[in-house]
Amino acid sequence: MVDLVDWIALHPTVTDQIAGIASMLDKEVVAELDRSFDDAHRDDRRRALADHFWCDLLAALAHMLEECQKQLDKIPDRVTSAIIAAREAHGQRSAIDDLHVKIAVHHAWKLIQKIPFVAAVLPSVEEPLRAIRILAVMICPAPEDHREVAKHCLHPLTGECVNNLTKQRLKEALPDDWMS
Repeated sequence: MVDLVDWIALHPTVTDQIAGIASMLDKEVVAELDRSFDDAHRDDRRRALADHFWCDLLAALAHMLEECQKQLDKIPDRVTSAIIAAREAHGQRSAIDDLHVKIAVHHAWKLIQKIPFVAAVLPSVEEPLRAIRILAVMICPAPEDHREVAKHCLHPLTGECVNNLTKQRLKEALPDDWMS
């Protein structure tokens, strides 16, 4: 945790992102939940939210954002495969071999992602994902006992926000499958 606090102190933009997510959860999501709770159980449900609910929510969001990014990263290879398969299905061969199809597709995809209207629709999840992960670790009452937070939030932060000594200590302290 000390590593995260030190890293955050050096990156004020990330601090603002984390604060924005926390504020949205506090003002919007809590209010919506509060409206949905019946009067008889409202206090019990509010207390239950403090029992790893928020860090569960953030860890699950982090996991799904990471999965979405992986799918986006596969687009160039899938497009390359589709072009090659279509050409083969129609018996077309040209002077452009498979390697050059791949080069063209990958380069085109990089350039397409930089076009403003495309970038607005397919933004990178790197910054919000980092902020969500840090917030999950910071608010979790016991990240060392919370598998999803350790696996989807804490472990991915090692190297960038958490130093190697802390990473080694985490590997020693947590079950093997929590840090992979």
